[in-house]
Amino acid sequence: MHGERHDGGMPLISIAILALLLWVQAISPANAQGANERAAVANMIDHTIECMSYFTIAALCIRNKDPSGELAIRYDHFAKYAQRLGIVLADKVGLRPEAFAAKAKYIMQGQMNRMSNDCINVSVLFQYADRCKRLIEAPDAVLREFLGKPQPIDLRQCPLSSGAATGFFFIANSHPVSTQ
Repeated sequence: MHGERHDGGMPLISIAILALLLWVQAISPANAQGANERAAVANMIDHTIECMSYFTIAALCIRNKDPSGELAIRYDHFAKYAQRLGIVLADKVGLRPEAFAAKAKYIMQGQMNRMSNDCINVSVLFQYADRCKRLIEAPDAVLREFLGKPQPIDLRQCPLSSGAATGFFFIANSHPVSTQ
């Protein structure tokens, strides 16, 4: 059985070993690294969406208390920045805009549920505050952490101020938030 031939050619065991070697070659370290980097960028995208949602909800709650407040305006700006960063990264890994919007809706709904759709409970979202502040201040360092790479990454080359889609903000406004 060990040396059985298939159609008078190579023994079956040799065919199995050859197939295994070809399969191992297909997942070489270079390909594995590419898959790992893609997974790290996907995690970073989720992080940008979490922050986009956090800043959007916080801005809505702040605005309800102080309609002309500077902090709400800053948080809106941070939400848009996180969104643009997420969209740029999503484009780099081939995440479709519809998938990005679906993730944003899902994550925002989760955050809204945690605060029972009531701004009085917004403090449950403060777990995002430090991480999201860091994303805004040093997105390249955050991305390096996700990638596990110590070398600097220059995100200034990403078109963050381009006309990237802004569909997330219709999602934010479609979720009623109680401010009582």
